[in-house]
Amino acid sequence: MGTELLLPSFLLFSEYVRDNIGTITVLYLKTFLISEGLTDCLKSFVGRPRPYVYNEHIPVKDKMSRDAIRSFPSEHTMKTFFSSVFFSTVFSDYYPNLKWKIPVWYISISIVTLTGYLRYKARKHHSSNIIAGAAIGMAVGYGMPYFHRKTNGYANIVPFCASIGIAVISVFD
Repeated sequence: MGTELLLPSFLLFSEYVRDNIGTITVLYLKTFLISEGLTDCLKSFVGRPRPYVYNEHIPVKDKMSRDAIRSFPSEHTMKTFFSSVFFSTVFSDYYPNLKWKIPVWYISISIVTLTGYLRYKARKHHSSNIIAGAAIGMAVGYGMPYFHRKTNGYANIVPFCASIGIAVISVFD
């Protein structure tokens, strides 16, 4: 839970943002739960083995664990990307004319890209798992603040997982 909490906490340095901290916190928690739900549904539905499962030097008990077949998508990458994009989106919404907007996006995305790379190098994920995790994280991290802004806070999006597939249900009042 390092980067997921670190980047958004920088928003607290702004008194302008702190005035709306309750709304931002609830929005962040909704975003977190949606991304977690989507990722968990996909991991259960897809059941893709981790790269180390194919390594003959890894103990069989590690290969037989539940986690060994829950590789797609990369949850670490998803969490860091959703947090980074959420932070950058909220920052950009509060300070649309600030010259630091582009560097904030660049730095935050660069930092979390390292997470995906390290998960790949550790043989925890295939590259497609990392790309999918990053895509989900970016979509949810940008999408929730966007829908919140466009619907005056009345957007509710709920991931739904069943044995026949995955759906996302959205409700706009």
